[in-house]
Amino acid sequence: MEGFSDFQNDFNNLKEQLSIITKPLIITEGKTDWKHFKGILNRFKENNEYKELDVEFFEVNDKSSLSDDKLNKMLNELSKVNTGKKIIGIFDSDAQNGKRYSTDRYTHLGNNVYAMSIPTPGYRENQTNGISIEFLYKNEDLLKMDSNGRRIFLSNEFNKDGRLKENLVIGVRNSETVKSYLDENNAKIVDSDVINIEGNSVALSKNAFAEYILNGTAPFDNVDIEGFREVFERVKEIIFNG
Repeated sequence: MEGFSDFQNDFNNLKEQLSIITKPLIITEGKTDWKHFKGILNRFKENNEYKELDVEFFEVNDKSSLSDDKLNKMLNELSKVNTGKKIIGIFDSDAQNGKRYSTDRYTHLGNNVYAMSIPTPGYRENQTNGISIEFLYKNEDLLKMDSNGRRIFLSNEFNKDGRLKENLVIGVRNSETVKSYLDENNAKIVDSDVINIEGNSVALSKNAFAEYILNGTAPFDNVDIEGFREVFERVKEIIFNG
């Protein structure tokens, strides 16, 4: 029942936003994806690109999260009615529905509701199991350290014992969390339970990383944004030609 209640709360919030907006609406997975897309779209616009993309984002709060399944369910419910505006659901490509939608540039579900998965940039082409949004950034940007000395880690940076290969005094609390993802082509984001020799956390959470991107906080204000270009190319295609 709790899962159904969560879905209803998010869906009611979504319908409320749809009732008051006039622009196309983008809905994303998780609680952080919208922050990345909004922040990067602003960066493109600052560079005089994609200024024609006048869109709204469904900004879920930090206590909510749209899973791959929940997002798919929302889109299918919305496709049954005509809201009078275009709705685009963007999936990561590493879960069931995201993998399914990744076979086409985008999918029209009906009544101007569309689904698409994030395309894999060339520098991630060996990650054959799909990617989460963080992998649209290049490693040199993804692994940047914030002013508090925290950063995102990748599972393949650790050895089988959960110790950081470049600095063995740093490790994950539970080596099982990375043991199945030690291959570079199957890497996962590690954003918690990474500790130094004193037992202090040194990991940057995915949400904090997304907030830095959204707010243009240094040194995340100059990340390479090219990995997001194809996302907005497809969004533009849907809005103007779909």
